[in-house]
Amino acid sequence: MVRRRDRQKCVYCGAYGDTADHVIPASIGGLTTFTNLVCACRICNFAKGTLSLNDFQKHALQMNFWQRLRHAKKLKRLQFTPYLPINTQQYQAFYSNTKKVNKSITDTATILQQLGKKLSSIDTRLQKMEKQILKADRTAQNQIRELSSQVSANKTLLTNYIDANQKRSFWRKIFS
Repeated sequence: MVRRRDRQKCVYCGAYGDTADHVIPASIGGLTTFTNLVCACRICNFAKGTLSLNDFQKHALQMNFWQRLRHAKKLKRLQFTPYLPINTQQYQAFYSNTKKVNKSITDTATILQQLGKKLSSIDTRLQKMEKQILKADRTAQNQIRELSSQVSANKTLLTNYIDANQKRSFWRKIFS
């Protein structure tokens, strides 16, 4: 849409424009919006890089003869961009709501990431606790088995002792 709007001509030099360039670079707060993007050729887009328009004009003045010849129309075109507010204050006022919304979206995303991390840590804790409960359950079952085997062993010893005592008392009654 940006290339179609600018008729596929580089806004900076007038050559065939095959890329879209941020007039106010994203690295210094420019937004990727229809009003901040312009059609640019690869050479101008690469030469502009992350420079603002004023810095790019200064850079264009420092070019050698061949580069300046290639970009002869550039200085005239940089004076006027009809789809961007010329004043920086107007630009900031125009995009202040968008920046606030983007900031709130970014803040919400960071909060969601933090919540996701907390949930994953809680999940790992729950898994550890579940493993500990299973381990404790196994040890309790093993202890119950050992106790039942000891109880059965003590029961057999006790029945044997009672039988032996009854036999002794029986024989004592007979022989006394």
